[in-house]
Amino acid sequence: MSVRHTHEGANCSSEKKEDCANCPNPKGGTLDLIVDTLSDHHCFNQSGIAKEAFGVSYFELNTKQQEEVNNTFFNIMSYHDERSVLTTLQLDAMCDTSNQQRHEVVNGDVIFVDPQALVSPPGGTSRTGLSGGPIPDLKSAIDMAGAGDVLLLRPGDYTEDRVIRKAITLRAVRRDMLVAGNATIRVK
Repeated sequence: MSVRHTHEGANCSSEKKEDCANCPNPKGGTLDLIVDTLSDHHCFNQSGIAKEAFGVSYFELNTKQQEEVNNTFFNIMSYHDERSVLTTLQLDAMCDTSNQQRHEVVNGDVIFVDPQALVSPPGGTSRTGLSGGPIPDLKSAIDMAGAGDVLLLRPGDYTEDRVIRKAITLRAVRRDMLVAGNATIRVK
């Protein structure tokens, strides 16, 4: 699904912990092509990732930096023991892949919606609804969606009044980005 291991490109390429003794100066890999994961190596613990990324041990990091380290160390695409995390950009890459070359593994498309997206993106790219070309407003995304599609709402203000008359799913990118407010969804 277009997601690579977090240590892709690391030196001492064995994935076995016992081989770490034969790698006295591990250097993490950054070839996973996902910018919200840090340089990783199968021999690193959380402090190893922290030292490579920030130059200090894990316990000297602020909360946001510790979260970045944890998103790499506990990443499903790492070779560390406990793995339970995929980052937002890894999920974006998987959605884009399922919308394109792996369309047969999903029932509908994932359409990214971002009210902070530029109406005319730089470089002449178009608003495709993929992660790199999200739709800037809910109305256009609903119009674009077909039955079974998922509208993936990135953080922002959605102040539009809309009536949805098709079987689609509205979903926030991450549960920690949901903010209680005046949102009302009525089913008719």
